[in-house]
Amino acid sequence: MGNGGTVTHNHHGHGMFVDNGATVTATQCEFMGNYGQGVYCQSANTKARLNDCKMHHNGTHGLSVTRNALVDLHGTKTDCDSVGADLYGAIGHDTGPGFWSKHRC
Repeated sequence: MGNGGTVTHNHHGHGMFVDNGATVTATQCEFMGNYGQGVYCQSANTKARLNDCKMHHNGTHGLSVTRNALVDLHGTKTDCDSVGADLYGAIGHDTGPGFWSKHRC
């Protein structure tokens, strides 16, 4: 999706929606102030890798992972804080500096 400072904000839906087996990598992106989720990933074979991304002040969840989607969260600057709930379907397991393990829901 983007590298180095891409910001999605104030969308009427989600900041980034990944579905139907798509694969995306976002680096140093910020997803904020969206009506729905900051990042929403769903469906089998759908994969997202978020490197040093921030998800905050979104309407429902900062990050939502459903229906067997897979998300890799990496980086010491990765952060998720939203108005509704921080994470839906993804539980952060810090396995060392700068890495959050893979999550499948």
